[in-house]
Amino acid sequence: MCSCTLYCQETVMPKRSRGFTLVELLVVTSIIALLIALLLPALGAARRAANTVRCLANLRQVGVGFAGYLNDNKQVLPYAFDFSVTPNTTWRGNTSAYLNNDGRIWRCPNATLPGKGQHYSANLALMREHRTATPPDPERVKYDSIVRFSEVVMAYDGAQRDEANGNAEQMGRIDTYSSGALVLWDAPAYVSGSADSESPIELGPNTDYWTGNNSPKYRARWREGGAVGTTGTPIINLLYSDAHAASKRQGDLLKKEYRIGSGG
Repeated sequence: MCSCTLYCQETVMPKRSRGFTLVELLVVTSIIALLIALLLPALGAARRAANTVRCLANLRQVGVGFAGYLNDNKQVLPYAFDFSVTPNTTWRGNTSAYLNNDGRIWRCPNATLPGKGQHYSANLALMREHRTATPPDPERVKYDSIVRFSEVVMAYDGAQRDEANGNAEQMGRIDTYSSGALVLWDAPAYVSGSADSESPIELGPNTDYWTGNNSPKYRARWREGGAVGTTGTPIINLLYSDAHAASKRQGDLLKKEYRIGSGG
């Protein structure tokens, strides 16, 4: 103790701060890395889910475009692709005028080729491909000929092409116009003679990056769950004839949903 009578001053030595050891830093780093690894899949799934909602909103807007076109064309649906006129016309071109020609509406946020053409295809059972001005090419389909409006698909997530010309993205494949037997991919087993078939639509190649006729051309793309090929959860977004949009897993989407109805 200080013996000074005026004041007492005691010298205090500063305490030395203790830093992290190398082992502690490694443990903290490992915990952070583990948390990131656990959170990333959840964040990815949340992002895909948000993109799916945006995609459904796009399809609902496409439904608005269809409504405008139908009102101005005596309730007759457009051709998916019309080769008989110059320049060729498409269902997208015919409906875009009612959507302020906003190209963003035609692009699905979950698409793997976000900058390429459009990401939705037309149901060729409703919107046919027209190649010549004379028969046997099919006539345009009347909207009121659809038997089950809430169950018949008008447009859906389609495959993309890695090319500037996106014409073939316009439509889903149809094999026989007269019977309306529709295929979403080029497999003979898909062709159904029954308009009310309860069989599910096959997955098909479920991939993009196609060229030519022997690849995923015109086919459905089950991309909303992050699936590619048979990997992942195959989910597809669909616009129905009554203008509602919905998501479905592979196995829940039935062949009859791509047919006009009994006798279609």
